[in-house]
Amino acid sequence: MFKKIQLVIFMAMLTCSFIFGQEEKKEEKPPLGWNQEVVGNLSFNQSQFDNWQRGGEDSWNWQLDINGLVEYQQEKYGWVNKGKFAYGNSKTGGNEARKSADEIRLESVLFYKATKYLNPYVSVSGQTQFVEGYLYTDTSKIRISNFMDPGYLTQGIGIGFSPSKFFSTRFGASAKETFTRTDIAK
Repeated sequence: MFKKIQLVIFMAMLTCSFIFGQEEKKEEKPPLGWNQEVVGNLSFNQSQFDNWQRGGEDSWNWQLDINGLVEYQQEKYGWVNKGKFAYGNSKTGGNEARKSADEIRLESVLFYKATKYLNPYVSVSGQTQFVEGYLYTDTSKIRISNFMDPGYLTQGIGIGFSPSKFFSTRFGASAKETFTRTDIAK
């Protein structure tokens, strides 16, 4: 008798979950107006070797990443602004600390919602770094980059394609300028 009751309860739960699982999902529209998002990450790693027979060097590294998004959505158009900032250092053995990440990347895209999947757009983006970068040799270090040395500016125009909220791409034409303040060593 107890097994029959368990079977009836199991069948009722299965039927209810099947019925509720078949509800038609309504397509969610993104909220109109301003939306903001900032995500940051700070990581630190260290390794230290003591009485280690197989070799190895002590090391540490750290990195800070900040990604931001500010968008303005309306029924017929949208404006999306993104920023990525990353900086980090690492030190291995007796070497001095060296930068391991250094990036400033900004992008702004204005688009018109022409159809459900196709959206004409114009965009502008910029890229550079925070501090000087070096080429390290056995005996010296040579400065090869700095803030806006080089710096990149790109403008684009075209059509955006977004068949789902998980996939989108853009097709178009762009122009890119490279800025430098000094001759960079090769």
